[in-house]
Amino acid sequence: MPNSICIVKGYNSSIDGQLSLKYRFCKAIEGWKGGKSVQESEYLFPQYKDRIGENNKKPRRARAVGLSSMYGRAFQYADKTLNYAGYTGDPGIKSAPDALEKYLWDVGDGGAPLGFVIYVPEGYGRLEGAEVPNVEETDDPTKLFTASFDGGRETWG
Repeated sequence: MPNSICIVKGYNSSIDGQLSLKYRFCKAIEGWKGGKSVQESEYLFPQYKDRIGENNKKPRRARAVGLSSMYGRAFQYADKTLNYAGYTGDPGIKSAPDALEKYLWDVGDGGAPLGFVIYVPEGYGRLEGAEVPNVEETDDPTKLFTASFDGGRETWG
């Protein structure tokens, strides 16, 4: 399948783009000093900014889980393919803006989590002190920043 089929306008969705985003995020975690957000490397930011024409004036910060994050995308995919779009409301590309918030509330209230797992480095499975559903910490470098769906029947790497 040609990569152009998977490219979504407005997102860095090429294979090279996804690899560079993973690299940038790993470097951000490597330089993380604790606190509520992870910031992109001051060294890498200008290199990528100029190269891909980003409009950001400052390095990106990851402060919360949103629909456009890796977690959010995995949640949407799991909801649309395994849950009949029960949270996202649309089996296509659109999702209700509050879908992720509703899901996290439901799981927090004892609801069943969807069938996906995101693998993160040891010590990064919590957000502001709370465990994040569907996140598993690992020291296996082959699993870091990958997602598994439907009991491992499908994997994003």
